[in-house]
This record gives sequence, structure tokens and C-alpha cells, in this order.
Amino acid sequence: MQSRAEKIKIYLIEQIPKHPKTIVMMAAQKFSVTRTTIHRHLNTLLKEKKIIKSGSTRQISYFLATEKNKEFQFSVTAKLSESEVWEKYMFPLFQKLSNEIQAILQYGFTEIFNNAIDHSETNSIAVSIYWTDKKLSLKIQDNGIGVFERIKRTYHFQDPKECLLHLTKGKLTTDPLRHSGEGLFFTSRAFDTFYLKANGLLFLRDNKLDDWTFAETDLFTGTAITMEIDLNSTRKLINIFNKYTELEDFSFNKTDLLVDLSLLSGENLISRSQAKRILERLESFQSITLDFSKVTSVGQGFVDEIFRVYSLKNPHVKINYINANDAVEFMIRRGIPS
Repeated sequence: MQSRAEKIKIYLIEQIPKHPKTIVMMAAQKFSVTRTTIHRHLNTLLKEKKIIKSGSTRQISYFLATEKNKEFQFSVTAKLSESEVWEKYMFPLFQKLSNEIQAILQYGFTEIFNNAIDHSETNSIAVSIYWTDKKLSLKIQDNGIGVFERIKRTYHFQDPKECLLHLTKGKLTTDPLRHSGEGLFFTSRAFDTFYLKANGLLFLRDNKLDDWTFAETDLFTGTAITMEIDLNSTRKLINIFNKYTELEDFSFNKTDLLVDLSLLSGENLISRSQAKRILERLESFQSITLDFSKVTSVGQGFVDEIFRVYSLKNPHVKINYINANDAVEFMIRRGIPS
């Protein structure tokens, strides 16, 4: 015959997947015992490694150790470390994946989690992990001021979309003493798909299709970044770094940017000021690739500023372009000095 303690532990294991945040209250009511008693049984299950505990105080959640889909909540304190969170909570979930996928997951998680700690002004960070038969989704969300608002305050940009334009160039950071601005740049290119949602804006980069989407979305507090990768992916992190770095000294000196992101509401790409907006902060690179996807036309002044004036002022920077339609191609070729 089962003892009362055994019945409580069985109940906990059965109900935790359904009620990870309210299991203590439910079990205490079910067995007419104190919450302290339930916590004692939960601690036993934790020591036996049958369950996992996430969060602190009122944000505590419990999960079965065998569950694949999990949600964690971390309070931001001076002691919170992305490397410790990775080693304790993330790595055990991913250790059966290929070494290449593990490397991408570790890089993306530690970079984005650290950004949330250092830049977001949040008091907590939520991590969600969802599996399907084909892919893994890793989401990191904070309740801070939002990445675009943070950039806007630091650099005094006027339009949130302009914040995104500069963010995707790379080497943009609101804390240059501690960060290089490389983490989000490489993370957004390392995964199969990358979603960045903040301050009413959504940016999606699909690296499998070499496509991207920018749109307005619902307002919420903070920043949410979702990174997805196929479980049979052959992507290699080293290849992403090699594409944008100089192999001789491993410096991050190549970038590509989506020209369409420079278009603010109601604009066409015709002016020199628009070209300067695109080229701002790019003098630290040696090679720039301008992606003209979704750009239907450009003006003579815009082209001249990029391919003649800027090149004369910055001869060390090589400017390339891709995905130009016939009209854009004609204007660029017409404007490039012979």
C-alpha cells in the first residue's frame, strides 16, 4: 500500500507538466497539507533529478526532467551569469545534438542572454525551449525598455526603423566598454531563422531562404528574440565568422546590409542624405555588400553619394551590391565612375 508521501510525489509528477507554476498550491489543497510539506517533497524530487526548478520566489516553475519543452524564469541580479545558466540549464537539454548545432546554440544563447542582462534594464529574463520533430526553437525575452528604444536613446535616432538599419550593420553597441556589437550581428546569421521583436516592431531574418521581413507588430514590454534551427542542420558557426572576418587577423571587417531598411515612411531612395544614412558608421569595415532586395528604384544623387563620393573619401572600403533589379542596376552602372 502506498504511503501518503508516495501519493504526494506521484501526484506532483503527474501534475507538474500541466501546472508548472501553481503546483505547490494545488498539491497543498489536494492533500490538505502546508506548502512547506509540498516544498519538502519537491526538494526530494529535485535531489533525485526527476524534476527541474526554474525561477525564484513567486516566479518559480517546475518541470519534469524528461520534458523537452521547457520555460525558465531568471531574476536579474549581480550574480546572474549567462555561462552558468548555459551550463546548468541549457547544455543538458542540447547535449545529444550535433557539435555544430550545439556551438550555434551556445553562441546565440550566451550572446543574447548577456545582452539582456547588460543592456535591457530588465529585472527578469524568460527562456523558452520548444521542440518539434524537425526543429528547435529557443526564445529569450526580457521586460526591459526594448532594444530599439535603448538604441534610440543612446544614438538619438529619430525613427525605430533607423535603429534597426544600424543594428543590422554590426559593431553597434550601447555599451562600447564591455561589448563590441558583434553578438546580435552574428547570431542573426547563424540560425536558420531569427526573430527580433521589440517596441512595436518585428524583424525576421530567414537564412535558409536568404530573405527577411520587417513589420509593425503589437506593443509589449521588453525585447523578445527567437532563434530556430533544424535538427538536421548542416550549418557551421565557423563558416558564418569566416564570411565576415579577415582570416589573417580574424578582424570583423566585412558586413552586408539591407538597403530597404533605410527607407523611412513614404520615402524613395533618391537623395544623398538617404545614402549617408546607409553609409553612416561603415568606415570601420573594409568590405560592404549592399543588398537591394525589395528596392524598386534609386536616384542619381543616391547612387553618386555611395559609389563615387563615399568611395573617394574612404578608398579603403570596397562597396559591392547584390539583388538589384534592372532599373536599380541601370542607375548604379550609370553612376559608377569609369
